[in-house]
Amino acid sequence: MTAWRHPDGVVVSRDPGYAPMPVLLLLVPALAAMALTALLPRGRGAAELGVRRGSALRAETAVLLGLVLAFPLLVPLLPTGEDYVLVKAALFLLVPSVVLALSARRRGASLMIRRPEVGSAVIALPALVLGVLSTVGPFSSGAPRAGRPSRSC
Repeated sequence: MTAWRHPDGVVVSRDPGYAPMPVLLLLVPALAAMALTALLPRGRGAAELGVRRGSALRAETAVLLGLVLAFPLLVPLLPTGEDYVLVKAALFLLVPSVVLALSARRRGASLMIRRPEVGSAVIALPALVLGVLSTVGPFSSGAPRAGRPSRSC
């Protein structure tokens, strides 16, 4: 739908200097990673998910959703430049990890997850393909052509 509505392409960042790129070209890295994931061996054992403590799971989910919903409200208050990137990383990576770790340490895990045994290549290869294809070569959105970088969401 986006490719049809924007035949000249889409701009991948609100930062100044980015040129439009064709939507289908932007999708190639993700499609390659998905195809590779489907083709790689599945592993031994069955995947299983069980809820141990439903109330804790609901509380953890509410906290994580609260962080996501709070971010747009906090953007005007956040510092600019490189500090913005660090605050954004902390908000989305560090704070949720600490909240979930403290919750699990105090009361035990709210979910029980069993994963099949798979080799590290099965896990790493699709992520590596996605990372390389989306940052290098013709599928990369590249760096801005001109202008000073500004913060983006």
